[in-house]
Amino acid sequence: PAPVTTADLHPGWRTVAQLGAAYFCFGATYSVYITFFVTGLVDERGLSEIEAGHFWAFFGLVSLISGPLFGYLSDHIGRRKALALAFCVYTVAFVLAAIDLGAAGIWASVIVFGTAAISVPAIMGAAVGDYAGPSHTVSVLSAITLFFAAGQIIGPAAAGLAAETTGSFTPGYFVIAAVTAAGILISLSISPPRDNADTQ
Repeated sequence: PAPVTTADLHPGWRTVAQLGAAYFCFGATYSVYITFFVTGLVDERGLSEIEAGHFWAFFGLVSLISGPLFGYLSDHIGRRKALALAFCVYTVAFVLAAIDLGAAGIWASVIVFGTAAISVPAIMGAAVGDYAGPSHTVSVLSAITLFFAAGQIIGPAAAGLAAETTGSFTPGYFVIAAVTAAGILISLSISPPRDNADTQ
């Protein structure tokens, strides 16, 4: 039989579902953090909007390294491990946002989250290329982006409802930390591509 080439690859529904589930975890959690973080600092921590804005501006600077950093990591330790590491970073950032450690905790959360802020989309693009090959990359990427979009809708809506019900953003942060912890397990459960053991 002819050897399998990257053009012949198709990841199968199970792998697509796993990639999609990981992307959902990212969409549902990062959107909550960027939507409610500044509001939480003002409403619950007593910061002025200017002070909260300073934290967010610093986050913007730190996040510039996240794509290159995790792109490098995914090339060297593999897509799955890089995804899992990104979700580990998110989990720590969300727990730090949930507990009140004063200014030090806020800075720590912003810095930790910023280092991995946009890592998952970068890794996903590379991972889909590894699993699907050029013939199926667009269709698979489109499919998992639907999971991401669903997460972006569901996450903030659920977190906003929880904040209205409890009067605090803290429960929402703990929930998204649990979701990213699940993202770690999902990432590690994805089978490596058939043709490239280096992407493990």
